Amino acid sequence: EMVLRKTVKRKIFEEIPISIVFEWSYKGFEERIVNNQALLKQIPIVFLQHSIIVENSEFDIFLPFQPTLPDNKSRIAVYGNTSYNFIKNKKIPDSQILTTGSPRHDEFFNNKSSKKNNSVVLATASTFPKYKASGNNIRSYDKLETIIKNVLDVVKKHSDKKLIIKLHPRTDYDDIASYIRKINKDIPIYKDQKSLDVIKNCDVLISTNFSTILLEGMILGKPTIMISDIDFQNESIVKKNATVFVTKIEDVEDALNKILSDESFREKLIKNGDDYIKEYFTHHGKASENLTRELLKIS
Repeated sequence: EMVLRKTVKRKIFEEIPISIVFEWSYKGFEERIVNNQALLKQIPIVFLQHSIIVENSEFDIFLPFQPTLPDNKSRIAVYGNTSYNFIKNKKIPDSQILTTGSPRHDEFFNNKSSKKNNSVVLATASTFPKYKASGNNIRSYDKLETIIKNVLDVVKKHSDKKLIIKLHPRTDYDDIASYIRKINKDIPIYKDQKSLDVIKNCDVLISTNFSTILLEGMILGKPTIMISDIDFQNESIVKKNATVFVTKIEDVEDALNKILSDESFREKLIKNGDDYIKEYFTHHGKASENLTRELLKIS
């Protein structure tokens, strides 16, 4: 099968005049085959920033496996200045970094709403990817169960609120949705729905991981909480108080109650998130147009 895929890709490059390769994953298997053909034919390659970037140097060991740093003269189109500075500091030349903004977040910037409903959205992965590489073991399931039960108990204390769970849309072997329904069958669970539609009117967004959905919540003006036992304390999103970072599950209640009950704290958190977004993204709502111009220059 792999030989067939490579043969098909080579045939495509032989029979179709391709002026540029533009893709998203970069490190994926299919992408590597395509990129190899592009390099052989000296066709420029541009890939999009995949997600929020972990800036702590302790996690640099994972960079070779992530679609973050361009190599072989490829270029990366980044969300904004924060990502540009991170990649630049890894000794990547300016010529390989395009500060275009994020096309997939144009609709977020163009759909900002001050409306809020009675929902608390808990965003969790559809599996248990971890920088600690602990895998999908029993402790991971126990931890997820504890988080859901804890957040659900807190939300129940606010009679006008309800819990909604948003899973990452990726397909995995683990059926976490079924596992969550065993905890409480009445919790609405969304997976394939667009995150914009799920979180645009929520009261609070809680993420169980260092995830791009935190940025999406901030774009939409939502206060956010990040729950993780991994040391993300030195990430700029935490250092600039753009999100409430919780390392102990038992501290979730205090964080959530403060956001729901202390209007001054809530507004300050939203303001910090908005300031962070202004720095993290460029070309708000117009990144698609800007990226298109950059691609036409290169092709």
